[in-house]
Amino acid sequence: MRTTSVISLKYNYKNHCFISLEYFFMEKDFEPLKSRLREINAMLDLAEQAYFEPLIEKFSGDTSEFQRIMRDLGKFGPKISTGSKFEVYREVQHLFQNATPKKLSE
Repeated sequence: MRTTSVISLKYNYKNHCFISLEYFFMEKDFEPLKSRLREINAMLDLAEQAYFEPLIEKFSGDTSEFQRIMRDLGKFGPKISTGSKFEVYREVQHLFQNATPKKLSE
């Protein structure tokens, strides 16, 4: 999850000016990333699938969770792709970095 900060000038009851720094947490849509990870998971052995699937489903966007997923992809090696595993790493990294903010429901 990324944060966005907004700095604004505010006035208190005595008309004194002060600076307010507000943080807004933007939820990201990681469903495209999760979908790709599910495709990769389908290529793994049953024991590896049983280990990796909960990581995918519980993924909330935290950087440490993503680092663990990337580390595990490295352990699975050539099983994650019929081509270059580095292309898969790069694709997954881009899906994480380019996750779009979720639309707020009205």
